[in-house]
Amino acid sequence: MRGALAAVASICALSFGVASAAADNHKKQIDPRVSKALKASEAGNKTKALEMLQEVYHSDGSADVMFLIGKVREDLQLYGEAYAAYEEYLSRAEAGQHAGEARRRLEALADKVQVKVVIESEPPGADVHDGTALLGSTPLVAEVSPQQHVFRVSRAGYKTVEKTVKLAPGKPMTLQVALVLDDAEPDWASEASADGSQLSVRTNAKGALVMVDGVLVGTTNTRRSPVTESIASGVHAVTVHKSGLRPWGAHVRAEKGQTVQLDLGLGRDQSRGAKLASWSIGGIGAASVFAGVGIGVGALLDDDESLAESADVLILGGVTAVAAGVVIHWVTRSRPTTVKMKSSFD
Repeated sequence: MRGALAAVASICALSFGVASAAADNHKKQIDPRVSKALKASEAGNKTKALEMLQEVYHSDGSADVMFLIGKVREDLQLYGEAYAAYEEYLSRAEAGQHAGEARRRLEALADKVQVKVVIESEPPGADVHDGTALLGSTPLVAEVSPQQHVFRVSRAGYKTVEKTVKLAPGKPMTLQVALVLDDAEPDWASEASADGSQLSVRTNAKGALVMVDGVLVGTTNTRRSPVTESIASGVHAVTVHKSGLRPWGAHVRAEKGQTVQLDLGLGRDQSRGAKLASWSIGGIGAASVFAGVGIGVGALLDDDESLAESADVLILGGVTAVAAGVVIHWVTRSRPTTVKMKSSFD
C-alpha cells in the first residue's frame, strides 16, 4: 500500500515538474522576443517592433503585451488602434500594473480619435443633442469621441427619442430614428371649448404639419379641406411646415368666440440640383449656338454646304437647350410664402 502511494506521489511530482519546466521554457521563449521588440522600438524601427509584439501576443495572449502594442501603435500615430489596444488591456487587467497609465493615455487620445456618426430621422429636420450639447439637425453627420453617448432626437409635434450607443474607434455608426407623432393635448385644450375660438388653416401643400404652441393639431390636405382646431382665446404660436418647402410661423391672436382663418401659400427655395441643371443645360446650349454661328460664318466664306448644315444643327440644338434651361429655371424657381388672414365672430 505504501509503495503504491509513493508511486502516485512520484508521478504527481514528476507531472508538476514537467508542467513547471514547460511553463518556464515558454516564458523564456516569450521574454527574449519582447525584449527584442522593445529594442527595435527604441532604435526607431516601430513597424518591426509592432509586428514582433503582435506575433508574441498571438502566441502568448498576455495583457501586458497588448499594453506594449498600444504604446507602439501610438508612436506610429495609429491613434484609433492604440485606443482599442488600451481598452483591450483594461478589459483584461483592470487593476494591472499598467492600468493607471493606460487610463491616462486613453484620456489623452480622446481628442485625437474621433468617430463618424450619421443620424437620420423620419421626418427629417429634428434636433440632435449629445447630452446637453446641440450637434445639429437631421440628417446629421458628426465626429464624436469613442465612448458611450446618449443622443436625443426631438422635433416639435413628435415624441422625443433617446438612443444610447457605445462608439468604438475606427468604427463609424449610422442611426436611423423613426419619430412618432405626439398626441399630447396642449395646456389650453381644456379651455378651448368654453371660449368658442377657432383656428382654420389652409395651405397649397398636402401633408403640411400645423402646430399650435408646439403641439401638432393636424395635417393639411387641400385648400378645400382646412385644418380646423378649437383654441383658447389669447395669443398662440402657429407654425406650418412641410419638407421641401419654406416653413411659416407667426403669433396669432384669437379673441373669445373668434375664428381666425389662415390661407398660406408655402414658398420654396430652388434646389441646388435644379440650379445646376438649368445653368448647365443653358450654358451648353449657349456654347452650341456660338459654335454654330462660328462654323456658319466659315461655311459662308468657304461656300461649304455640309459645313453650313452642321452649323444649323448646332444652332438649333443650342437654342433648344437654352430654352430647356430657362423652362427648368422657371418651373423650379424660388417662390415666396404668401399669407392671407381673416377673422370672423360667431
